Amino acid sequence: MGGYLHVLNLALRILSFASLVVSIIVFLSATSGNNYDDHAAFMYDDVKNTKFTFNDFFSYRYSVAVDGIGIFYSFLQIVLTMVHGQSEESSEELVKFNLYADEIISVVLGTGAAAGFGLTLDLKHLPCASIIAKSFLSKMLVASSFSLGGFASTAVSSIVSIKIFHKDLDVYC
Repeated sequence: MGGYLHVLNLALRILSFASLVVSIIVFLSATSGNNYDDHAAFMYDDVKNTKFTFNDFFSYRYSVAVDGIGIFYSFLQIVLTMVHGQSEESSEELVKFNLYADEIISVVLGTGAAAGFGLTLDLKHLPCASIIAKSFLSKMLVASSFSLGGFASTAVSSIVSIKIFHKDLDVYC
């Protein structure tokens, strides 16, 4: 029974890693162009020529930082999952680390995705939203979606980890 759970857990960890890498790539590469319409709320030349990046917004910077933490954690868990899958033995420390760290990282990744979605939706509904190119906001929405995918994969993986380590938990708890 444990064999397919190890494979599923590894696949979820790889999916989480890939989603978070794509999210960071989109966050870092997105810039707003000069695609402002002529009816923008601000018609000043200095505002019309302003380019925005993720670094101009605290929520996007938070999302990128959280995604970076998630990438590191996912990579670490991929290695640990491969080692645990081969040895079929685990220590009390590894069991506790997997259970507690998965829950904490899942919540942190969820807050990063929520911050990205929240800011993007708020910016789209501002009266002066035309100063920020719609393509930039669309890219931020895509990046936040990949962050959400990383969160979902990590959350499901934590549930699978509980199933995998259930026997070990009975011994240690």
